[in-house]
Amino acid sequence: MNEMRDVSIVKLDELVSQGWKEVGIPAVRRRVEEVLWKKRKELVAELRAKGYHAVCWGYVRRKHLQTPVGDLGPIRVPRVRADGREVRILALIHISEPT
Repeated sequence: MNEMRDVSIVKLDELVSQGWKEVGIPAVRRRVEEVLWKKRKELVAELRAKGYHAVCWGYVRRKHLQTPVGDLGPIRVPRVRADGREVRILALIHISEPT
């Protein structure tokens, strides 16, 4: 199961920052969802090639997704299960302001 941690995770900061400069929040939200769904397909194929029983498993609707450029609002994050455990696709990092 430790091998599953080696698979790449979508780097949200880079994707959002680049998209925001070009098109704005609604388009960035759609783009992030597209990238996540594509990444899910790649991840499932990669895990199956390694011998895991990997399946696509619906999605989680998040009310808020805070990013460096602001809140993306409601967004669907696809889910993957491998050998009965959920595998992360999206890495969320919260950086608080120093007090």
